[in-house]
Amino acid sequence: MSKFNGYILFSFLIFLLSSTILLSQNPEWTVYDTSSSGLPSNEVSCIAIDDSGNKWIGMDGGGLALFDGSNWTVYDTSNSGLPSNYVSCIAIDDSGNKWIGMHIVGMDTVGLALFDGSNWTVCPRLPSDVPYYISCIAIDDSGNKWIGYYLYKGEHGGLALFDGSNWNTYDESNSGLPGWGIPCIAIDGNGNKWIGMDGGGLALFDGSNCTVYDTSNSGLPSNGVSCIAIDNTGNKWMGYSGYWASSYGLAMFDDSKWTVYDESNSGLPDNDINCIAIDDSGNKWFGMDGGGLALFDGSNWTVYDESNSGLTDNDIRCIAIDDNDNKWIGTYDGGLAVYKEGGPVYIEQEHKLMPAHYLLHQNYPNPFNPTTNIQFSIPKTEFVTLKIFNLLGQEVTNLVSEKLRAGKYQYMWDAGSLASGVYLYRLSVGSLSGEAGDHVETRKMVLMK
Repeated sequence: MSKFNGYILFSFLIFLLSSTILLSQNPEWTVYDTSSSGLPSNEVSCIAIDDSGNKWIGMDGGGLALFDGSNWTVYDTSNSGLPSNYVSCIAIDDSGNKWIGMHIVGMDTVGLALFDGSNWTVCPRLPSDVPYYISCIAIDDSGNKWIGYYLYKGEHGGLALFDGSNWNTYDESNSGLPGWGIPCIAIDGNGNKWIGMDGGGLALFDGSNCTVYDTSNSGLPSNGVSCIAIDNTGNKWMGYSGYWASSYGLAMFDDSKWTVYDESNSGLPDNDINCIAIDDSGNKWFGMDGGGLALFDGSNWTVYDESNSGLTDNDIRCIAIDDNDNKWIGTYDGGLAVYKEGGPVYIEQEHKLMPAHYLLHQNYPNPFNPTTNIQFSIPKTEFVTLKIFNLLGQEVTNLVSEKLRAGKYQYMWDAGSLASGVYLYRLSVGSLSGEAGDHVETRKMVLMK
């Protein structure tokens, strides 16, 4: 056997081993749990993402965790000013401050804390003569915090406004808002607050007046609204969960008519909806209480669960979508999952040591069959395209076409449907078309089947 043939055989064997490892890990999914990461609890209740791309993860009993893409930092009652380890919600204001709502266990515990990255401030108690817990936080354009709460061990609660120093509460006596517990709040482009109530339906509050929609006066299919998201056309998407939800699923309200989706008339696999997130393309992502994750693009439904994806728990509690279109999915007892459809999960963005230059790395493994990894670095925030071409110059696929922050990125390409041969991959930075830009770099790779 010649040295050349021996080298080809050796490379092929290495490629087979690498491909087997990659495929077995289901490269579209990454899971972080207590056994594989610094996550201190697998019960993830909420996720918020700051402007630097850091993930702030609240847990039911595990406190608060910060994940910067490489390192984990855990804050709890033993090492920080966090007054409770039962974190129910997180909101981040324009200054990067983290507002953290918590379940409480008694009259002496405060339900809201502020963390500015260095210092903790425990906020004054909500004016209540009974224990309560904070279930949601929304921040308006003036920086006011709109807070939904439950009275402890009950279905009742209300809405509060906290301006950083003082509380105002809203109920039937001063606003017409029914006195139900509030699990969710969304603020539209006009500053109106859309308030989901656990038994009271949906309320629209403009700061002075309240309009209530319920099963008696609207197309709302249930009075138990568990989550709300507003799309870029102003449509309100509402999910139902818990005792009042019965079997009602999901509703959309466009300010004039109601559309209901459930197991009987759509691809929704479960009517118990815990959370909703909407990506930049307008796709709706629904987390279900036992049904896994559902994607609705306006026409078609796709369901992801333990049987066909990297999810390790079908009870989805929260979803957050980062600037790279990765879905960060918190589960009841399966930790944190990350998913990017149609390609790999964005692997790493280095915040502490930023790249000094543009760099497109050689793919690995190479030769490959049928998957390979492509890595590149960019020194500043720019629009980036990463395209694959055949030797005729025909575009085969577009792996990346979006604005990315400075950092180091890695994507996987699956060429399972293509013939063996030489392919080119080209990085173009600074051009929306990808044809030219501040930096263009091309490399070759070999698909060997």
